[in-house]
Amino acid sequence: MSSDLLIVALSAGFEDTVANVIAWIVAIAVPIAGIIAFWSVHILPEKKAHQRHHPQAEAIKVMCLMSLLFGGLLWPFAFIWAFMKPPRLQVENASPADQSFDHAAVAQPVEPADAGD
Repeated sequence: MSSDLLIVALSAGFEDTVANVIAWIVAIAVPIAGIIAFWSVHILPEKKAHQRHHPQAEAIKVMCLMSLLFGGLLWPFAFIWAFMKPPRLQVENASPADQSFDHAAVAQPVEPADAGD
């Protein structure tokens, strides 16, 4: 029984069959694995922005998608942007009724001061 397996294993047809099977597995698996790896790295800025509750996470997502169209040239910018802390702008939460700002006074022209007197 073992001699029959040895004869089959040593035949040229068996080696060709094994080589063809390995070639087909590699030809199918490597591109799929490459696409998955590329996609996983490509959406990394988007994931990090989402994890960090970045206020501009949607813009970073769009930049990652645009980077796919531009061959990955925008990806480093999206990556840096995802880790940047955006500047905080102070916005006062006052309703228009609460504001005591006199718009008419601001609209008045300002008289230039006389420097010579």
